[in-house]
Amino acid sequence: MPTRFPDICSVVVGFILLQFACVCYADTCSKYHKRAPVKSVCGRITNILGQRPDGVGLTLVTESGSVLSSAQVDNHGKFSFTPVPKGDYTLRATAPGYRTEQRQLSVTRDRTKNCKPTIDVKLGFTTCQGGTYIRGVDKKSDLH
Repeated sequence: MPTRFPDICSVVVGFILLQFACVCYADTCSKYHKRAPVKSVCGRITNILGQRPDGVGLTLVTESGSVLSSAQVDNHGKFSFTPVPKGDYTLRATAPGYRTEQRQLSVTRDRTKNCKPTIDVKLGFTTCQGGTYIRGVDKKSDLH
């Protein structure tokens, strides 16, 4: 029996090191990061399976760190912040069990009607699984 113990310890230690290496690698991927100009703040939120996550919290935060507004998500995962004054903000999306997604936005118009959904938020369990894509601004080549 004593000869098996070192083998089991080696396996356990190896497994722990592998998990640590995977977590470190997963959190170092590149994502869309530049401040995105948008005319209005509306879009859709999904999880990595394309489904609407439960318990979603969406907030729009000013540069000073205060919450300007929060939005509700409908049954299809659509959201809208209206009206939003021109300026720079951070869109923050949270849901239980998922990593928080954030994206800096620059609102270029105070559009209160006909918000054209251009923001796609995807929540994941690791940094690399999720992201916020702005149609008409981000290109697939921006994501490394």
